Order: sequence, then C-alpha cells, then structure tokens
Amino acid sequence: MARNHPNAQKALQNLSKRKQEHLGTPPNPIIQPWDRDYYCPPEPPAPPVPLPPLTLGTVFMGLSRLFKHLYGVTLRPGSVAHGQLWHPDVRKLEVVDEDNEILGFIYADLFDRRGKPGGAAHYTVSCSRRTDDDDEPGDYPSAEAWNDPRLAFSREFGSIHRMRRRGRDGIFQMPVVALLCDFAPRSGNTGPTTLEWFQVLTLAHEMGHAMHCESPQR
Repeated sequence: MARNHPNAQKALQNLSKRKQEHLGTPPNPIIQPWDRDYYCPPEPPAPPVPLPPLTLGTVFMGLSRLFKHLYGVTLRPGSVAHGQLWHPDVRKLEVVDEDNEILGFIYADLFDRRGKPGGAAHYTVSCSRRTDDDDEPGDYPSAEAWNDPRLAFSREFGSIHRMRRRGRDGIFQMPVVALLCDFAPRSGNTGPTTLEWFQVLTLAHEMGHAMHCESPQR
C-alpha cells in the first residue's frame, strides 16, 4: 500500500483536473467512484516495441511461427469445398503437425458486417474427442432419427475426418473451430487490412482458445 499510494494519488489528481476542466469547478473537485470510468476511459495499448504495419497475413504468419516453436504445429490455408464458407470474407485454415498431418480446421470470420454479432468469440464446432468407442446410434432417440437423410452429410464428414493421435490409443474426431472478430473491413482498393495493436492482442487471445481445442490432449 505504501508503494502504490503515490501512484494512486497522482491518478486521482489527474482525474480531478479532468473533472474540473469538464465541469468548470473550483480546483480539486472530489472524485466519486463513478467518475473513474467517465474521466479515465481505457487507452488503447501500445506495442512493446516499434513494429511494421501489422497486416492480417503478417499476424497469422507470426502466430504460425509461435505455434511451431511452442507446439510443433503450423497454420496454412485450407482447401474449401462448395458450401463450407458462409461468407466470402471467411478463410479456412488447416492446423498441421511436423509430419504434415492435418490436426484440425479453423474457420476465421474476422470482419464486421451487417447482421453479424459484434465482439470477438471462439466456437468449438467439434472437439478432438475419441470416437472409436462411441455408441453413435444410441445417441439418437430412435432409429428413425438415426436414419434421417439430413444427417448423412454430417456422418460422412465425421467418418472421413478422424485420425489416430500419436502416442494415444483409439481414433479421434478432427476438431473444427470457428473464430469470429469484428475488425473493420478495408474499403476499396486500399491494400491489405492492417490491425491495431489491441486487435492483434484480441486475435492472439482467440487463437489461444482455438489451439486449445486443437490439442490432442483434450
């Protein structure tokens, strides 16, 4: 408390000065608890070192290099089948290991648009769970539900995208992740999208969730 007290006093003095200038009060007006958020909005964080323009491609390349050093996996653009993408801005990424084996897929939907929820989020479409000991027909309430033709595509996709995990018994479902952000789309022919530092932090945070889902330890 003794060490932090001068810093707290300085912060209060700054807030008091802002309140005085805003309301035209005499010097040193009292700061109420609710004044803090009004007179001290959060400042965008600055990068720790000078950086070049952080385009989306640069950031994903950096994340891929980081994941390679940490986990031995990299990111690469994935092939897209008809109907897999729900918007032209969505990009499909493959997560691959050191043997060039695909571990899972990430769908990156990063730009704001009308009708899309705001904010950033990670959604696990399917996780990396063991499937060879499933009673899959028993998951459905009836034989009719199990044989519903609308489920045929889902079962076919699941049967294809399964794999053995190194050092583990059984066959595991290949994880699929959707990652959503609300970055401002570039307008016209202005070149690649450049992210602010706080957007880079947001993307790295959500990619951390995605990589946890891709983990074979899940």
